[in-house]
Amino acid sequence: MSTLRRQVLGHPPVVAGNAWTAEPVVRPGDATHTVLALPLRFGRYPLRLSASVGTGGWNRPPDVRAVQERLHDLRLLDDPSYQAEIVDPARPGRVPDGQFGLTIGAISVLREQFLGIAAPALGRLEPAHPVVRALDNPLYGLKTSIDLGDSVGWVGVNEVADVRRVLRRLRDLRFLPQDHASAEEARVGALGTVPVGLIGRTIDAIEAWRAACRVANRATPIVPDDASHRRLVWPLVAPPTALALTQPVGDTAAAGANVTAEARRLLDRLHELGYVTTADLLAERHAMVGANVPRASIPRTIAGLRATQATAAGNPTAAPDGIVSPRGTTHRVLGSRTGIRIG
Repeated sequence: MSTLRRQVLGHPPVVAGNAWTAEPVVRPGDATHTVLALPLRFGRYPLRLSASVGTGGWNRPPDVRAVQERLHDLRLLDDPSYQAEIVDPARPGRVPDGQFGLTIGAISVLREQFLGIAAPALGRLEPAHPVVRALDNPLYGLKTSIDLGDSVGWVGVNEVADVRRVLRRLRDLRFLPQDHASAEEARVGALGTVPVGLIGRTIDAIEAWRAACRVANRATPIVPDDASHRRLVWPLVAPPTALALTQPVGDTAAAGANVTAEARRLLDRLHELGYVTTADLLAERHAMVGANVPRASIPRTIAGLRATQATAAGNPTAAPDGIVSPRGTTHRVLGSRTGIRIG
């Protein structure tokens, strides 16, 4: 548990009595509970600031309140401090620094302990700043940049720089033991193109990784921008899938809508992406009988669709309709490699 909180959520090492450190404790509704329950959904609700918050910042009330709520969620701002300083987002004018000093202190702790900024760190956040990104998605640390020039693996091109990138990432993800990774990285040296005979353990790890990514032919190499490459960059990404809807599914009574087989595929995908819980999946599947499913029988599927449309598939401020149509934006997003709208 402590390792999860350190490596996945980015909490600093355990300090007894400090709930924001990597204590081996799960509390109902906290970040650790959420990521265990819904790992693909966690951290996807964005924190949008219109201006700076903290020491000497613009400190617009809605921005201050948003930061306070996120810091409270992360337990950097404890309950008494949160209750003492909570700002009414509708109040007029700038919030003076002196009225939320504990919040400013929590911002400093975030910068120092989570992001490695030398103390004393300034207690201020700026829009589009790495600190805001860390608040926006605590799982961001699982992402990394893996720029492949060409394929890596069995029958791959295996340029040495690409081999090193894949080898090191598989090591970090525990698909390649440390000793094997070190031995093979030393073996490839400064070669231009690496013979597969020098990286047998890495080839095995690539096959295991592609199997985990549910790639049909796991003996083929990792190719730039394929499913296994995407998941090396962002391991919590679900593999792409073909929903292949022919009719609308969701909160619609249109003729021919909610074909049972298509509603089941949609429910499974929403569950895979974390928008429907396992309990809801099991509860709703039994209602999917006959040629078409009445919309009144699939409230959990519709709720999952609305959550998708409000986060990954569109503007969080828009009113989601809870319907996915063939060739529509929601259909494209749900079938994508990431389950997140691009562009």
